[in-house]
Amino acid sequence: TEKNTSTTPRVIEMTASNWQFSPSTITIKKNENVTLRVKSIDVAHGLSIPALGINKNIPPNTTININIMTNTTGNYSFRCSVMCGEGHREMTGLLVVKG
Repeated sequence: TEKNTSTTPRVIEMTASNWQFSPSTITIKKNENVTLRVKSIDVAHGLSIPALGINKNIPPNTTININIMTNTTGNYSFRCSVMCGEGHREMTGLLVVKG
């Protein structure tokens, strides 16, 4: 088993596609070092978590890594930050940080 230390992030695979993130809810622990590995499988998307100061573009058919570490518990909404078509406004999700 691999220990998750502050230097070895836990990788969470996500997919951005036609108006959805999969998974759309991500749960992490407070102070956990996490890398979101987000792949766009169609057009350009973005991942914005305003409360954490994160806003990254994801080019079409590309995978990007987003490092997340938070010392505050709570629910953080995220959304697509690149206009991606008619369902863009519904392309949202939730990052849950547990104590």
